[in-house]
Amino acid sequence: MSAYCALIVGAGMIGSGYDTPDDENVLTHAHAFHRHPDFEPACFVEPDREKARKAVSVWGGRAYGSLDEAFSGQAFDVVSVCTPTTTHRDVLLDVLGRDIKCVIHEKPLAADMDEAAELMEACGSSPVPVMVNYTRRYMKEMIGIRARIAKGEFGSFVSGSCYYGKGILNNGSHAVDLLRYLIGEVEDVSYVSGRVDYLPQDPSVSCVLGISGGGSFHLIETDQRCFSVFEMDFMFEKKRIRMHDFGFTIEEQDVVEDPVWPGYMMLGSPVTTMTSLGRAMYDVVDSALGVIRGTSEVVCTVEDAYQAQRVCAALAEDFIAGDQTE
Repeated sequence: MSAYCALIVGAGMIGSGYDTPDDENVLTHAHAFHRHPDFEPACFVEPDREKARKAVSVWGGRAYGSLDEAFSGQAFDVVSVCTPTTTHRDVLLDVLGRDIKCVIHEKPLAADMDEAAELMEACGSSPVPVMVNYTRRYMKEMIGIRARIAKGEFGSFVSGSCYYGKGILNNGSHAVDLLRYLIGEVEDVSYVSGRVDYLPQDPSVSCVLGISGGGSFHLIETDQRCFSVFEMDFMFEKKRIRMHDFGFTIEEQDVVEDPVWPGYMMLGSPVTTMTSLGRAMYDVVDSALGVIRGTSEVVCTVEDAYQAQRVCAALAEDFIAGDQTE
């Protein structure tokens, strides 16, 4: 079988800039397509000539100035949408009208909820499957944890938390999406506080999320201007799961009998695992291949992305409506 062809729309950092072919970690769409044996090196749509030149010099392929120019030059199987969020609506609507087999779409889904709703409707009536890149969903460790939760291995969810910064939509939505993926739907939202550490329209927000089936989850804002952090903590009846270093390590603790205080239970010694987050973008591309071949389902749907954005947009509106902390 001949190799599949991919087109990356947007040669920015997530499209092609975070890594090179020699790097161990696969952090960009370009690197994922470059490393995957079933894909040719990706081509690019990038109107910025310098960005386009740099992407092609690093990854190969060809660069085009527009989608029309790209599709008049050759056929593509997969299109990655890696453009700024404000352009997602126009780019995805254009791409859905092309003769392609799958779309990989960067988060968040759209610039606002009206556009997100429009895209969800358009994707619902399109034959082209669209998978959204909430990357941690594609990690084998998260897939395994989700299966263990579903089997009841950990008992009921009790509570959890996440420290994050750089915007409720930009980074906080990763936590909301992973919470929905692992635990359940967000049924109510209680705003606590917030600050602008990224963009005025995308504050970092602290809040309490009520989860279907019981339990609560706390999003706790930090300040990206000081340092970057993304850590999640899940408490269950029988287990604690902590995600450190943005997800590069996962720590598990079993609930055990307290050896000092009779009748009490405590958390046992932690067992730490290094995860596959460093190759998760490769797994995203591999998942797209499974969708094309009909051997796997879309892991993160447009509906999933819409629901995560719905929660985050409501929190951003709460912040904007109240006192702003600079």
